[in-house]
Amino acid sequence: MSLASHIKKLNAEWRKSLNPAVDEDSAVRIIKQILLALQHCHECGVAHRNLQPENIIYDNSTWKLSGFHQAAPINSDSEQADLKSVGVLLTRLLTDERKMPETLDITAVNYISEGAKTFVKKLMKKTFDKKGV
Repeated sequence: MSLASHIKKLNAEWRKSLNPAVDEDSAVRIIKQILLALQHCHECGVAHRNLQPENIIYDNSTWKLSGFHQAAPINSDSEQADLKSVGVLLTRLLTDERKMPETLDITAVNYISEGAKTFVKKLMKKTFDKKGV
């Protein structure tokens, strides 16, 4: 099942209660697995460059990256682009918004913790400080 399918399924359930698409604890588990997979790619010198819900699959209790057709050797720009994509994924998981986080005032979303808001902002920064996230 892709992350997009998972979001749709959970969103249908959560909309009834007017809550976010995915609760923060679940979003943290998903994003942690995505970041670990991305870290492995980056350590191997590969940037994914196409992180989106359709390219993240759930298999054997694990979220995995797929869709490497745009992958390329890593550089600082592609590394940052991958991390920004994780910020977009996290925002979508928490809010089901399809807007870019830059156009969404995440500080106004009252059901997301301050920690989650800060983490999204750090992922979306144009200059990424590895020690800062």
